[in-house]
Amino acid sequence: TLTTDPGRKGRYLAAEAYQLPFGAESFDLVTCIGVLQALSQPALVLTEMARVLRPGGFVVVEALNPYELAAMARRAGEIVAGRPPRLRFYSPYQVREWLKEPDIRVRQKRGVYLPPPRLPGLGWCVGSWLVSGVLDRLRPASLLLAHAVWLVGRKAS
Repeated sequence: TLTTDPGRKGRYLAAEAYQLPFGAESFDLVTCIGVLQALSQPALVLTEMARVLRPGGFVVVEALNPYELAAMARRAGEIVAGRPPRLRFYSPYQVREWLKEPDIRVRQKRGVYLPPPRLPGLGWCVGSWLVSGVLDRLRPASLLLAHAVWLVGRKAS
C-alpha cells in the first residue's frame, strides 16, 4: 500500500520486510528503524535489505540493546511474572555479524540514549550528539546505558 504524507514530501510503502517489492540494487540508502524488535528472523530481513541496496550504498539499522540496565530489569520482571517478552532485543555484535553475510561492513556504531523516565526534561541533554558521543566512547558504560544501537554500514562496491 503506497501512501503520501499530507505535505507530499515523502511516500511510504507498507510491504513485507522478508520480500521487499523492489528490484536488486535499487537504493543508495536503506533504513531499518524500530523494526528488528518485531521480527523473529531479522537476519533474513537484513539480507533482503542488502539485496535492494546498490554497491557502495549505505544501510542504517537500529537494534534494541539487550545489555541496557533498564532492559535487563524489565526482562527479569517478565521472567519472574512468567510473561513472554514484549519485544525482541538483539546484540549489536550479532547484528554486525548478520550484516557481514550480505557483504555489508559496519562503519559506525552509535548508542541511542534516553533520559530516565522520571526526568524526561533531560532528553535534550542525553540526546545531544556531544553527550551521546562521550557515552559511546565509554564502552562498558555505553552498553549498560544505551536504549538502542544504530549501526551504519556500507555495501561492498
